[in-house]
Amino acid sequence: MLWLDQAKLLSDGKKSRIQCCKSDRSMIISNSNSGYGAYCFRCGFNEFEPHGERSISHILRGRAEIEFKRSRSIHLPFDAIPICVNTCSEESQAWILKAGISLNVAADQYGILYSPKMDRVILPVYDDNGGLHYMQARALHGQEPKYINTSNPTENVLFWAEDWRKDDQVVITEDILSAIKVGPVNVACSILGTNMTAERAYKITLEYDKILLWFDNDEAGDRCRKTSRKQLELQGIEFIRDIRTEKDPKCYSHKEIQELIDQCLNS
Repeated sequence: MLWLDQAKLLSDGKKSRIQCCKSDRSMIISNSNSGYGAYCFRCGFNEFEPHGERSISHILRGRAEIEFKRSRSIHLPFDAIPICVNTCSEESQAWILKAGISLNVAADQYGILYSPKMDRVILPVYDDNGGLHYMQARALHGQEPKYINTSNPTENVLFWAEDWRKDDQVVITEDILSAIKVGPVNVACSILGTNMTAERAYKITLEYDKILLWFDNDEAGDRCRKTSRKQLELQGIEFIRDIRTEKDPKCYSHKEIQELIDQCLNS
């Protein structure tokens, strides 16, 4: 079966579209925890093939991811270790370093860790009292989902970067690593995705009345931009500006970030 051969080339948790009954890519194939699947939206072809023998490490990783997501109490994975050169995988180090963030800053300042069992980077979020409030586990090999989030409510959870320094404005980003990258230039805050809730908007506006939104240049980012404006305006904020770039904030140098912020403030 042609679709099965192609599905076996997919990384764990990945999906892809291929040609089926017509010239367009109407079939979606997947490699999930339970097996390989195929479904054509045009002709209705639908098949599933269980995995063959799977490695012990593969099974344990899947269990660890489920435990991380479903845990009722928020605690770091038992095998989590600080991001560093000697003990972490090269992929986990590269994910941090390619954003121009040093491993020392990631580990010492923000408590970023690596879980060998899940083979994911652990991004902790602490509350004002230093207590562990929330976590994300970020995939390194294209697995889906890209982020695994702990199951506790997140309506009011925010990740602050460099909040020890008071700037006149705050830059809001989608992901944690982008906030960390912007942090040395300007106070930054991640909303942990693309959902600006009323609770998050309220907490942000307790500290700032000048808001710069720097979201991804895609459909989800556009929706987040509109929702964020609405929620912030409901809090009485009048100064809201968009930083629009082709790439993610973490792809830019600190000099470029400063220039983009200055351009936005003066526009």
